[in-house]
Amino acid sequence: ILDQSPNLAHLSTNHKPLSGNLLSYIVKNMKCLESLELSGFGFDKLSSGDLETIEFDKLINLKELDLSGCNNCNKIVGKILNNCVSLKRIDISCCKELSDEMFRTTLINAPLEEINLSFLNVNI
Repeated sequence: ILDQSPNLAHLSTNHKPLSGNLLSYIVKNMKCLESLELSGFGFDKLSSGDLETIEFDKLINLKELDLSGCNNCNKIVGKILNNCVSLKRIDISCCKELSDEMFRTTLINAPLEEINLSFLNVNI
C-alpha cells in the first residue's frame, strides 16, 4: 500500500511492529507526510545499525509525531528533534526510558509549539 501512496499526508501504525527496513522506507520515501503516529513502537527491537540509518531529515514536511509509549527511543527522539525542521508537535508521553541527558545534549532545530511530556521521569 505504501509504495502506491507516495503523497500520503497522515500515517498511523499505532502498536504495530515495524521492521527497521519498513521504518527506513517510510522516512525516506513518504516525503509528503505531515503526521506520523508510531505510539507503542518498540525501538528496542531494531538493531543499532537500523537506528543509525534512519534519515529523519528526509521528513521535511512532518509537523506532528506521536511516539507515546515507545520503548528505547532516546536516540530516535534526539535525532528527530535535531533533524525534523518542520516539526511543531511531538508526543513523547509514557516513554519511560527517555533521559535528562538526552534533553541536555540534543540540539533542537524543530520549531516546536507543543510537546507532551506526561508521565516522563525527567527534569524540565
